[in-house]
Amino acid sequence: MKKHAAATFTRHNTFESGGIALSTNQRTAFLHHHDNYAQQLLSAGQFNMSTTRGDQSFYNRNRKFRSKRRSKRKFLGNRFVTVRSEEAIVEPNTVTTADEGQDETVNETQADILGPSERKLAPTPVLQPQDQSDGFRIIHISFLTTLLESVVCGKCKYGRVILKENTERKMGFASSFTFECSTCASSCEMYTSPHCDGSRSYEINRRMVLGLLQIGGGKSSLERLSSVLNMPKVMSDDAYLDTVRKVNDALEKEASFSMEKAAHEEHKIFGSHLKEIVECKAMFDGTWRKRGHSSLQGVVTAISAETGKCLDYETLNKVCFSCARWDRKENDAAKDNWLAHHKCPINFVGSATAMEPEGVKRIYTRSEDSKRLQYTGYIGDGDLKSFSSIKASKPYADKEIMKYECVGHVQKRMGTALEN
Repeated sequence: MKKHAAATFTRHNTFESGGIALSTNQRTAFLHHHDNYAQQLLSAGQFNMSTTRGDQSFYNRNRKFRSKRRSKRKFLGNRFVTVRSEEAIVEPNTVTTADEGQDETVNETQADILGPSERKLAPTPVLQPQDQSDGFRIIHISFLTTLLESVVCGKCKYGRVILKENTERKMGFASSFTFECSTCASSCEMYTSPHCDGSRSYEINRRMVLGLLQIGGGKSSLERLSSVLNMPKVMSDDAYLDTVRKVNDALEKEASFSMEKAAHEEHKIFGSHLKEIVECKAMFDGTWRKRGHSSLQGVVTAISAETGKCLDYETLNKVCFSCARWDRKENDAAKDNWLAHHKCPINFVGSATAMEPEGVKRIYTRSEDSKRLQYTGYIGDGDLKSFSSIKASKPYADKEIMKYECVGHVQKRMGTALEN
């Protein structure tokens, strides 16, 4: 303490204290970390500042820089999630409840115990490795040919096996190979992919199309991929569109099953029978295919506030490319046949900004019949158009619908306003 009290600034830009001389950079670091302590010494008259203007202005500049600096906020967890005490934590896969002095154990998964925000912050579970003897592999055809040269025919026990590819019988990514014996001329044919269950389609074609759709690719991406891998032409346009339709049907079927299961969980949470109508809260939001409020396609989703799972969705489409293509052709038998079997996807007429209110209204209209649910709690993103249209339509007669604001959107917009 005595050494610091006797410290003085000199006109040579050094800091002398008990025989120690500090350079300008070292003095900057000292003032940066010990500004509060230095201020106390100055107020007590124990800090002897020289009359040199350079030293005084240097100290003022350092204080000015320090006053404008913003300290970095520390992440202390999600503030909107209730932290459970250690006594409330139970073993995984079990929930213990007490009713009239009796202990009852209910088998539930850990995901059923945690809320949506807690599940997002929880570590991602490690996926179990699949069976290594199943699945698809990529192999160069020359390696396969070289390998078969050392294989002897199983029928004559003498001839070599010759590999031939049947390019005319190729079905997309499923190639057809014929294995022939060089001596006895016996042969067998096989494809490089199994069929899908109950269908003539090959599994590899479904998986390739599904994978490209997951990353936002299409027919041109499929052709570029096959070109880079030095593969022959994989699919025609008609085969690709047919595969896309089959994949879309499978996805819609799986989505319907998942949303039905999510609705059953809502009934289970509120302890009601499936035939009874349950009141619950849901989050509604819409998105478009592209930005700029000029998109021709949009989708609106309803997500449960209790489980965080999707309860319903509505797609809106303003264009049909098939109709536009066939309208340019003359009327003939082929066009009449196409019109007889065509299902036009156009289900909305209006602007892109009007898609979200219309989609929310459709979800509310069918909620009682399809889900046995009433969305009496509306959680939105601050847009009043959708909620105003719901209040005007009165989907549940005279039952009032309460509006709740999403904490995430409020936090984002308030933070942006404060920064600007």
